[in-house]
Amino acid sequence: MPTRSPFVLVAALVVVGVTAAVAGCIRRDKPIVETVRQPPSADFTAEVRRQADRLVITYRFRNTDQVPLVVLNGLPAIDGPGVPEVDPNAVYVHGAGDGRAVVLKGLTGRPAGQPGPPKTVRGTVLAPGEGVAETVTVALPLATRSPYGTWEPLAGPIRSVAFCVQFAKQAELKAQPGGDGTHPVYAHENATGAPFDKCSADVPID
Repeated sequence: MPTRSPFVLVAALVVVGVTAAVAGCIRRDKPIVETVRQPPSADFTAEVRRQADRLVITYRFRNTDQVPLVVLNGLPAIDGPGVPEVDPNAVYVHGAGDGRAVVLKGLTGRPAGQPGPPKTVRGTVLAPGEGVAETVTVALPLATRSPYGTWEPLAGPIRSVAFCVQFAKQAELKAQPGGDGTHPVYAHENATGAPFDKCSADVPID
């Protein structure tokens, strides 16, 4: 029966060991690539002022990206399905803790198990370089508002407010029937994943 030289056995073990170590290093050192969605390029300014019994919010949004964007600013006074009748002063409001509130123009999402047809808003499509500006009046004291009535009421005195508007690449949002090329209709279900926020700083209102 042939015998193996001890030098051959040692060499074989060394080769196996080096191969395993190299394989192990390759597995450990391989970079983990994570895909992080970057917001489209846009300019945003907002001014929030208290005037007696109301907030006056003036904002400007401009598309500085290379593709069409949609600003989700066309909210109805009364939420419902179909094509919404836009009220320029309509906003959603929710608490953010520590005496803060957020005033929002955008999508809120639809709670799991919520029955009925989807509720909708309208957007404003902006080609590259185009912009939109609005002045919004919100009555004080603030009251919680969401399309599905599921947000917690504002707790305690509200001392500061931030205003936010949502936007997205037009190609990333699925429009509902009934809109047009300039003001499409979107359901609150579109809130998952697609829109980004532009927000003002917190502004004292007490």
